[in-house]
Amino acid sequence: MSTIKTNQLAHTANGAATYTLPQTDGSAGQVLQTNGSGALSWVTLPTDSNTWVKLSTIDASNSANVSFTDSITGAFDTYTTYAVAVADLRPATDDVTLRMRLFDSNGEFSSGEYSTHIHAFTDGDHGYNGASQFQLTRHGIGNNTSGSIIYEDLMGLWYFNGFPSNKRLKIIGHSVNKSNSSSTMVANIGGTVNNHNAVTALKFFMSSGNIALGKFTLYGIKQ
Repeated sequence: MSTIKTNQLAHTANGAATYTLPQTDGSAGQVLQTNGSGALSWVTLPTDSNTWVKLSTIDASNSANVSFTDSITGAFDTYTTYAVAVADLRPATDDVTLRMRLFDSNGEFSSGEYSTHIHAFTDGDHGYNGASQFQLTRHGIGNNTSGSIIYEDLMGLWYFNGFPSNKRLKIIGHSVNKSNSSSTMVANIGGTVNNHNAVTALKFFMSSGNIALGKFTLYGIKQ
């Protein structure tokens, strides 16, 4: 039979062993772990890295941009694949596009080639080559049943491969919004960004003006 003493657990079965308990209780959900020599400590079970892990959510209201840095995960190559989800995004300026830029050890990629259009009316080498109807506006698009304005906003989900050094960044994703005429607009993007060192940050911003509303969430997964 086991008996509990002050700060010790004495157990006799096929021999004798003494286990030293922690002095204080652990946090909710923690479990006891042994060091192999009888000392027990409270530990948090690791997160299953083979499922999507929520890394950070940023409220973009009244912001010039949204930036996810490698300080969130320790390094941007911690996971195999990343995803960024955006909800209720609305610009502060009419007729703008949502863009993204990379940062690495050399700083921000500021040339036009590396300004990837996430939701846009034109593209260059990246993103969706659509029409001007894919621009975002802050106009109201009609009335709901209570008579108040329903404002145009954007939701979307964009996937990236991992960000190690000297590897092309690949991106694919989808965005949906309502136009000023209440038509539903779907934009699909896909492309690559080359010639970067290990990525240290992602920045999302409007082509002109601030982000009025919106939330961005970064996820990671190991496969």
